[in-house]
Amino acid sequence: MNLTETIKAAGVVGQGGAGFPTHVKLSAKAEYFIVNAAECEPLIETDKYLCRTFPDRVIAATIAVAEHLEAKHAVIALKAKYAPEIQALEASIAKASAPVELFFRVSPSLVRKCAGVRSSNGRRLARLLKEQQAPTKKRAVS
Repeated sequence: MNLTETIKAAGVVGQGGAGFPTHVKLSAKAEYFIVNAAECEPLIETDKYLCRTFPDRVIAATIAVAEHLEAKHAVIALKAKYAPEIQALEASIAKASAPVELFFRVSPSLVRKCAGVRSSNGRRLARLLKEQQAPTKKRAVS
């Protein structure tokens, strides 16, 4: 079974409220594959926990999905204040010589732009990345 078939068989759906089937998204091709680890909602800590505790798995999964989508850029977007998570991801990227970029959102105005209706957060983040012409390695954005 390939990645798309495995995800479909597992019944994985998006968490944005509509339950959009993830396998449909994996059937497309993309220039950018963006992992939104910015946690735009208060009190949510899951992304931070995963990036800090399992950075090797996060990087490996990012690479696998980006390759599946034939993406030219694999980007993990997170807030600059997530220092332990950034450090863990940078170490994993270096260890694996992984073609993964980190995108730090530091400005409160950028955070507010990302906030709002959950289903549009990904589109807003993608637009912000394109506006900043996504980093080649890592870049702090203000």
